[in-house]
Amino acid sequence: MQVEIRAADDDGVPALLDFFRWLRDDDAGPEVVRLENAADGRPGAMGALEAVQVVLADATALASLAAQYGSWRRARTAGRRGVAFTFSRPSDGLSVTVDNGTDDEVRRIMAALVAPQEPPPSSEPPGGTPE
Repeated sequence: MQVEIRAADDDGVPALLDFFRWLRDDDAGPEVVRLENAADGRPGAMGALEAVQVVLADATALASLAAQYGSWRRARTAGRRGVAFTFSRPSDGLSVTVDNGTDDEVRRIMAALVAPQEPPPSSEPPGGTPE
C-alpha cells in the first residue's frame, strides 16, 4: 500500500520535512520512504509542495506509521500549535487530515486508510452485458 503525506498548507512544509527525516532515520520506520515534489493543483499556489511517499507492506506497517506520527507530533510540538497533515491513499484518493498526535487522531489515520478500497465503477449496464 502506498501512502502520501502532505502538509495541509505551505506553512506546514518545514514540519513535513522534519517528519520525513524522522521516518527515514528511524530503524523501525517504513522500508520505503521518499520525498517527492508534487504539484498540488491549488489555484494561486506558488510552485510545488513536497509530499512524503511511503510504501507499506500491510496493515501492521500502517499501524506503525500512524504510531510514529503520534510519537513525532508529541516530541516535536510540546506546547506549540499543531501543523495539519493529510494522509492519503493515492490508489483511490481516500484521505484524512489530522493536526495533532492524539491517540484519537492516530486511530482516525488507521480507520481511514485501512478501509477497503471501493471497486472502480463498472462500465457494464446493470444486470450484465447485453446480448
